[in-house]
Formats: sequence, C-alpha cells, structure tokens
Amino acid sequence: MQPFPGPGSPVRVSPRGGIEPVWARNRQELYYLEGTKMMAVPIETTSEFNFKPASMLFDYSYRRNDQPPTYDVGTDGRFLLIRPSAAGPQPTALWVITNWLQNIARAK
Repeated sequence: MQPFPGPGSPVRVSPRGGIEPVWARNRQELYYLEGTKMMAVPIETTSEFNFKPASMLFDYSYRRNDQPPTYDVGTDGRFLLIRPSAAGPQPTALWVITNWLQNIARAK
C-alpha cells in the first residue's frame, strides 16, 4: 500500500506476498490471494494509515484466469468465484481465422 497521490513510502500488508488485491465495498478491508487462501487485511484510514495482521478467510480451489482479478466481493460481503468444472473435456486448441470475409467472398 502506498498513499496516492504521495507523498508516502510503501507499506507491505501481506507478510508472505499475495496477488489480486480487491477492496471491500466499504473500503475497510483489503482482500488478496495467497496461493489458494483468500486473505483479509482490516484497514483504518481515519487520520493515518493503520492495518491489522492478515487473516485467512477460506481455502478454496477456484478457477484462475490470465485476467485478474478472478473474484469479486459483493456489497453484502459475499465472494463471487468461478468453480472449476467437475467433468468434461477441456479445450486443447484455439483456431483464429484471419481475413474471413475475404475467404467467404472467394468461396462464392
């Protein structure tokens, strides 16, 4: 965490690192992922920046994407995560067809 706009030095709130930080809707907690653990850090910003130690909320096998964040938190504090599919084939290839309009025009 770092004040924006400055001045101010960065402060580490996740002792073992973390990814995909998301603010709670009330801006009083910061959530992040640490491996498969969902972590929460209570934040106070009244007169100065204070935080309490991070705590694990739950351990969950969720689906990860290349585009973070891969979860969100509702106004009621509930988490929205994508569960991995239970069964079924996984796609192995992606076909990209370029200039497809020109190819259709040639086929006519």
